[in-house]
Amino acid sequence: MNPPTPPSTTVADLQVEIPDAVVWAFASPEVDDRLDAVAALAPFSGVAAIELLQQASLDASFEVRGAVVDALAEIGTEPAVLALTFALSDPDADVREEAIEVLREVGTATARDLLHQALADDDGEIRELAAEAISEIDS
Repeated sequence: MNPPTPPSTTVADLQVEIPDAVVWAFASPEVDDRLDAVAALAPFSGVAAIELLQQASLDASFEVRGAVVDALAEIGTEPAVLALTFALSDPDADVREEAIEVLREVGTATARDLLHQALADDDGEIRELAAEAISEIDS
């Protein structure tokens, strides 16, 4: 009799499995474990990885939320870019700034449209960064 195979999350569009150890690490009380889990998802570009990263965008740690922005930037697909919406309203200004920089680098019409949300931010520096990014994309 063969030992049971541990379950895993399959990214159907790429036929790539996200190991359960990565999925389970998101529930760890240790920030470093959750940061490792986010970093482990960056090479995946399927729906399952983006959904897990979106869930991680609600993490209590601003470090984890910032790492999610980086992971979504590394994935770079249109769904990943759209998933950056959360970061533009993050309670931490550093996470919002990071999202603006990523969207500036992406430079697509979708990125520009998302940046318009940041023009209403309470923080003047965030509004200025968003306006500069939009201007750069439009030029």
